[in-house]
Amino acid sequence: MLKDEEADALIEYALQLGREVWPFSAAQMQEHANEILQGRHGPGFVGVGHNWAYRFVEKHKKHLKPCWSRPLDEQRARAANPTVKANYFSKLREVLNGEEGEEKIEDGNIYGVDETDIQQGLGVKERVYGDPKQKFQHQKRSGGQENITVIATICGDGTAMVPPAVIYKSETFHTSWKQNNPLNVL
Repeated sequence: MLKDEEADALIEYALQLGREVWPFSAAQMQEHANEILQGRHGPGFVGVGHNWAYRFVEKHKKHLKPCWSRPLDEQRARAANPTVKANYFSKLREVLNGEEGEEKIEDGNIYGVDETDIQQGLGVKERVYGDPKQKFQHQKRSGGQENITVIATICGDGTAMVPPAVIYKSETFHTSWKQNNPLNVL
């Protein structure tokens, strides 16, 4: 149905949307294909079949693969911009290596933090299509959901000095939440 150049354009658009954390679902891919074909055949074009997207992805599995989406808050998605990331890591490298006469920061003074958010009440996964090199696709979600944040920290020299933390939203602090420092962290 789609000409080769139309299929190539649809694949490139699907990959671009995946990079921008708006991956295509089967229905969205089918809708986009219908728009392309209606542009060529006119408004009388009935549309592709119900399973068209699945067959299209199977035919083009070197370029597209199905996977389950993972929700990503909209604010975090905007920060996933490749230009922003490259700029950040370039500046970080300069600081760690000591810029303009400053001393290098030693590994024992560098801490890496990994943080993930769990969106309460939002466990919706969707089958989406993207780059076959990617294990999963993030999918932008509305920023209106409350998150539970889990943070893990490790030192650059391999020692873990700070225990993992879980952060919940609350109006007040309850003394029963206070931990007794079970790992005897300083």
